[in-house]
Amino acid sequence: MIRPPLVLAALAALAGAAGVALAAGAAHQRGGDLARTGALFLILHAAAGLGVASHARVAPVSSRNLLAAGFIMEAGAALFAADLATRAFAGERLFPFAAPDRRDGDHSLLDRAGDRLCGGGAALNFPSPIGWDTQVVVACRKRLG
Repeated sequence: MIRPPLVLAALAALAGAAGVALAAGAAHQRGGDLARTGALFLILHAAAGLGVASHARVAPVSSRNLLAAGFIMEAGAALFAADLATRAFAGERLFPFAAPDRRDGDHSLLDRAGDRLCGGGAALNFPSPIGWDTQVVVACRKRLG
């Protein structure tokens, strides 16, 4: 079980390099706060990915779940940073319905997933002082009795 931790470490190193490049773009190409946030996410998750990879390499027991979490974490950070970079530099959203856009009143994918989990018709309202997960639970309780 030596190879998967090395692959995760290599991906984490690439994410860190991409974070530095995105930070440079934010500073020199009018990327603003969105690009800066994406860069921070990449750099911080790269460090966490290296930590996960090093722990998985020396773990005395099977670390399959730990490696899976590390790969998922790196993929999520990369997709999130890519969405922020696309918004910052191209003015478009990479995943248009992945999160609510408070300006347009769009509902997120999580909102729609809550509707489907409860059998449809359970409208959740964004923005809200409670989180989406609480809204799903409340809507399901109302719908299912």
